[in-house]
Amino acid sequence: MSPIDRIKKEYYATLVIDLFVLIVSFMAMVWSLIDDFEVPNYDIEAMIRVFFLPFTCFFVIVVFTNFLVKLLKDFKQIRSNNYKQLVGRVVGFAKNQTETGDQINNFPKIYIRETKKTIELHVNDHVNLNQEYTFLYLEHTRIGAVKCGEIDDK
Repeated sequence: MSPIDRIKKEYYATLVIDLFVLIVSFMAMVWSLIDDFEVPNYDIEAMIRVFFLPFTCFFVIVVFTNFLVKLLKDFKQIRSNNYKQLVGRVVGFAKNQTETGDQINNFPKIYIRETKKTIELHVNDHVNLNQEYTFLYLEHTRIGAVKCGEIDDK
């Protein structure tokens, strides 16, 4: 699978999941607000529905809407196949553990020699520490893929 196809697959999967979470959270918040008017006594379950569920749903909606905005900003790049490209050395990985405690190295920190800056991308390709790669990525969501591996030092 080409790097562009891998980026598109990750982008669309993230977009679908984000939209699903937003729709479910919005429906849960509306349900909890409408259902509250029918509760005559305020027991602990009612208090959770009145306070906790709407505020939690609102928080989830705000966070996922923020990420949806980033996804939509990158939509133009996806449609036009106009990806950012960088050559950089993997200098570390963001801490990203699974439920089993295993470290997943899918957020490499990449040092860009030309700009002397470090950028963190979401890359599902296998990359090695202290190796240089050419990456393609989306500007706002930082979803990326390795275009070329292990470049010789100059």
